[in-house]
Amino acid sequence: MPQSACILMLMIAWTMAMGLLLVSHRGLFMMAGKRRINQFSADNKGLSEFGERMARVHANCLEMLPIAASLLLYAIATHQTVLTDALAPWLLGLRVLQSVMHMSGTREWQVWLRFTGFFGQLAICAFWVVTFLMQR
Repeated sequence: MPQSACILMLMIAWTMAMGLLLVSHRGLFMMAGKRRINQFSADNKGLSEFGERMARVHANCLEMLPIAASLLLYAIATHQTVLTDALAPWLLGLRVLQSVMHMSGTREWQVWLRFTGFFGQLAICAFWVVTFLMQR
């Protein structure tokens, strides 16, 4: 299996894990009697500060996954994983960095690291787009 395919599966698993963490956090609110199942707002307001950040982490994962997955799938489908294999682990690492920094707090250094993770993911994806286009 190409490394790109493995990283794609891990990115999907990370996104699912972040969704599970959010659902678990909401479940704790229900079990503690702080919310009924039909009282959660779509924007996740009213959860704990961590819960609200967790909701954004999950949304961030869902926002980046289609871009990254599309590029990795393109590389796999066109047998060009040699172009993505080297940076694919960095893409996953930056995704995890962004998520962990977002969950950990809002101090300036955490926000800078979160931004670095996001920007790095975009830079890798942009590099892949240019690289694929140049292969034509």
